[in-house]
Amino acid sequence: MAYIIVMTKTLALLLLLTTRVAFAQPYQLFLTPDSLFSNGGDTVTVSCMIGPSELLRGYTVYLAYDTNHVDLIAPPTAGTLIAGRVGLQFNFFDHIPIQPNRLEVSATVFGTDFWAGPGELFQARFRVTGCNDWGIYPPFNPFLVSATGSLPPSTLTGATVLACERVPQAPDSLTIVWVPNGVALRWKPVMLDTLGRGLLIPPLYEVWRSEVMPTDLPFAVIGSTPLPTFTDSTSSGDEHLYHVRAQGQ
Repeated sequence: MAYIIVMTKTLALLLLLTTRVAFAQPYQLFLTPDSLFSNGGDTVTVSCMIGPSELLRGYTVYLAYDTNHVDLIAPPTAGTLIAGRVGLQFNFFDHIPIQPNRLEVSATVFGTDFWAGPGELFQARFRVTGCNDWGIYPPFNPFLVSATGSLPPSTLTGATVLACERVPQAPDSLTIVWVPNGVALRWKPVMLDTLGRGLLIPPLYEVWRSEVMPTDLPFAVIGSTPLPTFTDSTSSGDEHLYHVRAQGQ
């Protein structure tokens, strides 16, 4: 009976250990900065980082992006975490025929000069053209090899290049109402730029006014506000026209 109890405990311990291994938290890899700003033709630099990890001997990272607008302009370079290690072999494959939409970067230590996160795995430089939000993202998870030869799980968080300044769309649905202290203007908040992208920062609204009667005067700025409301308490004519513009901040 004692033998059966010992075996039961042993099996329970083995099951517990197996469960812990199977549900180990994956190592976190990420591109930094995760958001980059660029004008047409600019060059941006992205670093691939890894968080805390066990001793590792190698990795392979895959990146995908729209090659019509994001172009690798120089070979990736080994990051500060692995550069100069004895026996390091660092490679990259840039959109080869069998993988036309992927950049593959890999490194392996042939020897015992292993490394452990956190730190930088590699850097890559890209030229960005065209106005849009261009993603640099992993088509699937990285491939890691530990110092002991095991294959620990990992994930990679990509980056987005925000190309060209976000120009707010024109405000819509302007309404004008008389109030005791002047004229109250309201309009719909502007949430998108002229390309249909979300604004990163709410716009600043400029309010313009022209006098029609008794004197015909040109439009002029009478104030600005970050809110979609404005009260004009300085008008002196009998009839006016109003115009609201949204400006990027």
